[in-house]
Amino acid sequence: MGGEQSREETRYVSDDKKLQDAIDKERERLKEEKYRREKERQTKKLEAYLEKQIPKLQNYEFGNSLGKDAFSSIPCSDMKVIKIVVFGPTGAGKSCFINMVQHVVEGRSFEQCNAQTQSTGKEGTIHLESHLNNYNFRLLDTRGFFEERTYMSELDSILSGGIKVDELIKRDTDNMQGRVSPTASQVSSLADRVHGLICVLDYDDPRFNMYNDRMKEYRKQFKKEGYSPVSVVVYKSHGDIPDEEAKERTAEAASAIGSPIDRTFILRNHIASSEKEVTVPSKVALIQALETALIGAEMYVKIKKLADTKNRKKTDMTLDKFLKEARARHGWKDDDVTNIKETFNKNDIYDLASLKLFWPDIKDDVKKWGVRLFLGKELERTDVH
Repeated sequence: MGGEQSREETRYVSDDKKLQDAIDKERERLKEEKYRREKERQTKKLEAYLEKQIPKLQNYEFGNSLGKDAFSSIPCSDMKVIKIVVFGPTGAGKSCFINMVQHVVEGRSFEQCNAQTQSTGKEGTIHLESHLNNYNFRLLDTRGFFEERTYMSELDSILSGGIKVDELIKRDTDNMQGRVSPTASQVSSLADRVHGLICVLDYDDPRFNMYNDRMKEYRKQFKKEGYSPVSVVVYKSHGDIPDEEAKERTAEAASAIGSPIDRTFILRNHIASSEKEVTVPSKVALIQALETALIGAEMYVKIKKLADTKNRKKTDMTLDKFLKEARARHGWKDDDVTNIKETFNKNDIYDLASLKLFWPDIKDDVKKWGVRLFLGKELERTDVH
């Protein structure tokens, strides 16, 4: 009798386990199905975004990014083409990034993409190359930077139009003839200058943590000139980068280049990786980086145009005068003004145009909420030239 009861209990336990296993398996199936459906929904949403935004880029005209009204009182008939420089360390993936843009925006196969990539340990691009030449914006491919601080003068010449498209770039370290030496002091018309910046960094670059220091002079110059750089971090590994790891890398890149998190993007380098087909998320990141760079480029043009227009107000407000008048109106104490000036110095803010452009990015460095609030209101009511 006892043996029969024991066998019966064992059978019940076995049945319960089978039932529980079946329940767990069904839960896992439903979980996977939910994840699959959500991923499918997100993919369709991203594909719809691409179907809308890619044609917009293909049909881009100056003023589309900020809106034509932003330039209604500014003469811009000379602005036919926006030029965006793609720069970064040697081997970071600048040319691969441009080739991926050609693939996504122009519809080229990888074999038809023509930005020269690095191979066999040698430098790829050695002169200023222009790409996407059938559109009203261009991506300019450059030589690798960052190895020496002296390359700032070279980049300065490219930005100012001193080094032009298709000209070879000579460096002291070169042992070749026939290259054009950079002329840092040469400044071209606004239409001939570079209007936007995209910096490409390699996710796995062992020098990554050095760039924050090496880019200090670059960041200072970008802000002084009114540029709003965009950062793109590319990786070669198959699969997705863990979220926390990606956030950390993105924050490091944003800090090094001087681009806020919302102007910093991460994507796979499909040309250099084993996965050649560009994924939908990578396409979206590419398009968003381009759109953001165009917004920054148009803002740069607007600032420069406002500074040059003859219709501006007769009196220009300096940064010191602005701060002095704001202090008088709001009764700020010495410590408040000291904190504001320290914020300006820390973020390389030298004029009102730069302050107004970068205020959303630096305002949290002003300690007191009330001072921060009224300083922002003062900026809103002040015309910047």
